[in-house]
Amino acid sequence: MGVDGRVVCVIQRDRTLDYRGLICPLPIAKLSEEIRNVEPGTVLEVIADDCAFEFDMRVWSQHSDCEIIYVAKERDGVHMFIKVL
Repeated sequence: MGVDGRVVCVIQRDRTLDYRGLICPLPIAKLSEEIRNVEPGTVLEVIADDCAFEFDMRVWSQHSDCEIIYVAKERDGVHMFIKVL
């Protein structure tokens, strides 16, 4: 457990993509471009603070070659860990 009583989850990631400050549809559009250059098996942490980001990512992942493996809602935005299939 973390200092404040929350469970701490450590996920090894290969890269972090920070899309804070961008509004819909830019986080998903930029991620779609970035994914083209990523090897299967790569784990990405995608961070965004757009209010639609989590919902959009869940829908997008159903139609992409990515799997959501963990979601953390933090003060600075949603941190979503995805694995490229």
